[in-house]
Amino acid sequence: MKLNDLIQAYPVGQRKKVVVPKANNEEIIHCIGDAISKKLADFILIGEKDKILKVAADHQIDISQAEFVEEADDAEACQLAARLCKEGKADVLMKGLVQTSTFTKAILNKEIGLIEDGRLISHVSVFELPGFEQLVFLTDAAINIAPDVQDKGRILKNVLTMTEKFGISQPKVAALSAVEKVSPKMQSTVDADELAKMAEKGEFGNVLLEGPLAFDAAISREAAEIKGISSQIAGSPDILLCPNIEAANMLYKCLTKLLHAPVAGTLVGVNVPVVLTSRADSEETKLLSLGLGIKLAH
Repeated sequence: MKLNDLIQAYPVGQRKKVVVPKANNEEIIHCIGDAISKKLADFILIGEKDKILKVAADHQIDISQAEFVEEADDAEACQLAARLCKEGKADVLMKGLVQTSTFTKAILNKEIGLIEDGRLISHVSVFELPGFEQLVFLTDAAINIAPDVQDKGRILKNVLTMTEKFGISQPKVAALSAVEKVSPKMQSTVDADELAKMAEKGEFGNVLLEGPLAFDAAISREAAEIKGISSQIAGSPDILLCPNIEAANMLYKCLTKLLHAPVAGTLVGVNVPVVLTSRADSEETKLLSLGLGIKLAH
């Protein structure tokens, strides 16, 4: 599968509804306009309607088919968007021109109830990498700063809900670190080793998890063989489970900015797909991420 396969037209009556708080932003409007023209989804745009329409008109983008809800306050707009998802009036939540902290606060609001007790939200990036036949899932580059081994287990369970929807029956998981040898001085190696033992006991279902693995051994069978590593997943991982946000975020940016790899991203662990993109993400990434959220909603 290619990421562009996420961008497909759905007939009237089957289109999911995407709610966007504070959509008065050029990049977001371009994404919404593309999605509407491609018949990808329907939209509820929360904010100041006149400002949203002005941005669209200034860039000659037709968003007249969207539904508008008037709300000037950022926090209230995000809370309203989350409630619409909880009430089943919207299927996908997409971040507009608001602070990420304001957006996530609405998602985490227990009174709204988008997250079940005991669940941990995390971010998953889906990459189309040159030389790889399959898509590669990277987590967590945006939310959890320094997860312990229990949190890494929950982050893994989150991404497994996605790979299942992509038809991957036995995901290959690389628990990444800097080296392959377990060392108490490097907590990521200890955590990866424990996760591998948990996987062997069946705690994550039908997965093949190896760790600790350095990035080169995980993505290159040749590198693994040179290092004398016997591996069933080297060169063909489905999931790259990173040790912390620094490693995941830098890897994400290397793949996008140096390799220019197509990518889509979403938050998981929430009762609805959440499209959370960065201001620095390309227009293509924003549209692909929206397409990913819509696929998960379907």
